[in-house]
Amino acid sequence: MIEQTDVVKARAEAIAAALPRASEAITTAGGNAEARHRHLADVTRDMGHARPADRDYNLE
Repeated sequence: MIEQTDVVKARAEAIAAALPRASEAITTAGGNAEARHRHLADVTRDMGHARPADRDYNLE
């Protein structure tokens, strides 16, 4: 049991150390996605489409 707690503690510390990098990567990816898709979203809105079609897969 004690050996297992050491393994769990080491894994938890590794995850905690990686969280800031992961958070930054997610933020960067979100910004990049917004920049890439902003024009398409604006064109779609300008064409009169305010939201996705009323389909089950869009309502989930």
